[in-house]
Amino acid sequence: MVDSHGDCVLSADGLVRSYGAHEVLRGVDLRVYEGQIVALLGPNGAGKTTTLELLEGHQTPDAGEVSVFGLRPDLRNHAHCANIGILLQDTGFDPFLRLGEALKQRARFYPDPLDETDCLDLVGLGSCVKRFPTTLSGGELRRFDLALALVGQPRMLFLDEPTTGFDPRARQQTWELLERLKREGITMLLTTHYLEEAEALADWAYVLQGGKISHSAAPDELNADGQVTVRVRWDRPVDADLLDMAAVSTDGWVLIRTNDVSSTIGQLLRWTEGAEAEILSLEAHPDSLVERYLAVVADS
Repeated sequence: MVDSHGDCVLSADGLVRSYGAHEVLRGVDLRVYEGQIVALLGPNGAGKTTTLELLEGHQTPDAGEVSVFGLRPDLRNHAHCANIGILLQDTGFDPFLRLGEALKQRARFYPDPLDETDCLDLVGLGSCVKRFPTTLSGGELRRFDLALALVGQPRMLFLDEPTTGFDPRARQQTWELLERLKREGITMLLTTHYLEEAEALADWAYVLQGGKISHSAAPDELNADGQVTVRVRWDRPVDADLLDMAAVSTDGWVLIRTNDVSSTIGQLLRWTEGAEAEILSLEAHPDSLVERYLAVVADS
């Protein structure tokens, strides 16, 4: 990775973590540089949340080393905790504390916290300071999760699926907030299944598969090979394995990555005629991050 941002603020080398006989991580290495937003991608069960928990200090690796701002992650270490903010996939709330009260309670653990009202304003919940968590919608609760992560004015944020449950407008507003925080110098490591989120926000992406990092690159260069993706949908479901070419099925579409669009379309037309099927939609375009990611996962 080319360091175009600043110093390395997080490093992980050879992280190993097992639960009983199940080895989740088998030697994970990664770097995060000051001022970057880095995305950790991978299929369900790949170990993304486990990796975050090791980097945050919620867990201890069975083997390997982690450094965050020069410190070994340990949630009992006040110096480490003062540097980071954490947004978990699922955060518990005290139902008897109003939002402002919960933030004021959390703020006591930090040397220079935000005012609770300012913090809620930051995530678009400024009018909710006296409301209870049980009165919030799922998207509002997720924004309150983010407020809890920001109240300590951290130098680095760990964000596990930060916009889950958001409507498109709330997601766009959160992206704008994260970009603003990045401009203010906050470093971020996030996991997400919204690949457009990684494409919009991330300077760098790691793909975690089989307990190891399989690919790492800028999102627009992930597995970049000059290929074009052909997308086709028939009048009935078609298993990509039936085609005599490398293809992936997703959401009713079949995706084929190719350097020769004309030849690929010709093959598809001949297959369609032989299968007595009808093409409902056929398109070709340069790869988006979705196609590049699917190709990476399929190749592995």
